Amino acid sequence: APDNLSANEHSMFFLGSIAPDAVSVDRFADKAIRWAAHLRENDLDLWQENVKSFYKANQRSYQPSYLKGYVFHIITDIVWDRFYNPYLYKYLTLMGVKSDMLRTRRWSELHGYEESQLQSDWLINDVIPALITSVPADINSVSKQKIEQLKVQVINKDFPKAPPQQFLSREIMDTFYSDIIKTADIIL
Repeated sequence: APDNLSANEHSMFFLGSIAPDAVSVDRFADKAIRWAAHLRENDLDLWQENVKSFYKANQRSYQPSYLKGYVFHIITDIVWDRFYNPYLYKYLTLMGVKSDMLRTRRWSELHGYEESQLQSDWLINDVIPALITSVPADINSVSKQKIEQLKVQVINKDFPKAPPQQFLSREIMDTFYSDIIKTADIIL
């Protein structure tokens, strides 16, 4: 979260940043539902434009930090799909993963990284306390009820166990975070 936010703004930023994935809190949602929540398009440039338009059009519709967290999540997904997903697929292919297993192994790698973060200081000391005080609101096509469910899941760190990641090193993730900030500066 940006450093210049108040405690309430931090909590709403973190809540907004999990909101797009709340559509899949019960089960992996259908593509149309996921894509609507993420403003998704096949064309990454068009997807980026969707985010920019949504952000500009909704400045007064949502609490500002909540909206910023929401679009930051989507920007993260755009940067991932544009730059990092191709490298992960290439890595998995070089490691001998068969084409019919690439998608499964990709998700396993991502969930492994998420699992590694469940004990991180930033999650325990910053994100969870902020989420505890946050109050969900409907945003785009995502209901406040689904967001509340995901919020509780994050607070309780209630996620399935995943194998450790092999590709997503600290160096890769630091570069990824830097690329997210650069892209957000362009969009926002």
